[in-house]
Amino acid sequence: FASVYRARAADGTEVALKLWRRPIIGSALAQAAWASDETWASMDVATWRREVSLLRLLAKAHPPIGRLYKAHGLADVDGDGLRGFIVMQLGDVNLRRRLLHGSISVRLACVWAEQLAGQLAALHELGVIHRDVKESNVIV
Repeated sequence: FASVYRARAADGTEVALKLWRRPIIGSALAQAAWASDETWASMDVATWRREVSLLRLLAKAHPPIGRLYKAHGLADVDGDGLRGFIVMQLGDVNLRRRLLHGSISVRLACVWAEQLAGQLAALHELGVIHRDVKESNVIV
């Protein structure tokens, strides 16, 4: 549904830019073409709005997760319609990349596991299931 890119904000800091792969608001012709695609039906403006709303809610309710959210909006990337985007803090490294550089101590693994469990619990308290917890989505 979306791709994440390393980008540079106006102030020069590096950020993560999550950009929807297809326009969520576009020409009638483009909308008709994408309507036949099964993934398009579930990736619409409502889905993008839900993700933005969730991130904004988390920014207030659970600062360790919420600090990741910076901004959101719509952009015309290729003249084919408006794509949703979300700007987030760029983490130092994800768990997958960190583990490629070598093993970690049991103590550190337990600390990270406890932090991840706390963050997932915060999501669950809000009635949200992440659905994509994997080592490349865990920022350490």
